[in-house]
Amino acid sequence: MEKILRVHSVNDYARYIGAPELHPLVSVIHYDELEHCRHSLNSYDVYALFIGDEELEDLSYGQLQYDLHRHALMCVAPGQIGGMADTGEDIDVI
Repeated sequence: MEKILRVHSVNDYARYIGAPELHPLVSVIHYDELEHCRHSLNSYDVYALFIGDEELEDLSYGQLQYDLHRHALMCVAPGQIGGMADTGEDIDVI
């Protein structure tokens, strides 16, 4: 079974990828400013918006796979599972 990251607060995900924690209720993450980043399959207890400026790899959300193209917007809600399984390798976020 794949490991699932439980995202109970916005900073749970920020801590996982090494992004700064700026506020307990709101997190803004600039992936291009991270030293390294790994995929994660997440179980969300928060609302989240992901805005992609570059073409992204296919991600799962619920029971579907999404092909996220340049300038994609992905929204998640509490109770949803999405992302991509962690392979242990860093991903190119630039």
